[in-house]
Amino acid sequence: MTRWMVVLALVAGCKKESEPEKVETPEVPGMKVPTASVFPDAAPRVPLGRPLSQTESSFAGTWAAKVGNDASITRLQKDGTFVAPPGVTMGGCIWLELYDDLTGFRDECAVIDGNATALEGKNSLTGKVERVAFDWSAPDAGNVTITYRADVYLPDKGPFRTWKLAFARQEGDFIVFQESFPDLGPDVHRESSWEIIPGRYLGDGK
Repeated sequence: MTRWMVVLALVAGCKKESEPEKVETPEVPGMKVPTASVFPDAAPRVPLGRPLSQTESSFAGTWAAKVGNDASITRLQKDGTFVAPPGVTMGGCIWLELYDDLTGFRDECAVIDGNATALEGKNSLTGKVERVAFDWSAPDAGNVTITYRADVYLPDKGPFRTWKLAFARQEGDFIVFQESFPDLGPDVHRESSWEIIPGRYLGDGK
C-alpha cells in the first residue's frame, strides 16, 4: 500500500518567552509521521562552530504559511511527479523545518480542513521520498536567510536557491516577513505570514 504521512499544523502561537506546548502529531492508519532516519539525504546534524544568535534560537522549529499561487514550489510540484493523498490538492502552503544546527528541510504541503498540512513528498516516477534540504542563518534580528541545496521555483520567474526573509511585523500569532530572491533579481519580492512553533518538529514524541 502506498504510504504517505499527514501531520496537522496545530500551532499554539509564537510565544518565545516560554516553552511551547507539545504539538500533537497523530499517527493516521496507513500514514507515517516522518523521522530524520527515514530520509537518506537528510541534512547532516553536526555541532556548530559558534553559538546561535538570539534570533536563531527563537526561530529554530517548525514554520507553516498559507500562501497564494505566486509562492515558490518544489521540483516535485513543478514536474507534477508528487504522489498526493486521494482528494488532496497540492499547494496553498509552505512547510519548513528549521533545525537548531542551522540545517533544515522543506516538506510538501497542502491546506486540508483549513490547516497547513505537511505531506511526505514521494516521487511517483522513482517511488523515493524527496525533501528539499537547506542551510539557514539569522545573524541579524528578525532577518533569515535560507539557502536551498537544490533548485526551488518561483512561478513565471524560474529557479532559485537563496531566499531572504526580513521581519516586517507581528500580527497576533503570525509573523509577517518580506521575502526576496537574490538569484532572481532585486525586483522580485513577496510578503508572507507564518506560524512558528519554536523547538518542535515533525515526528517529535514518536
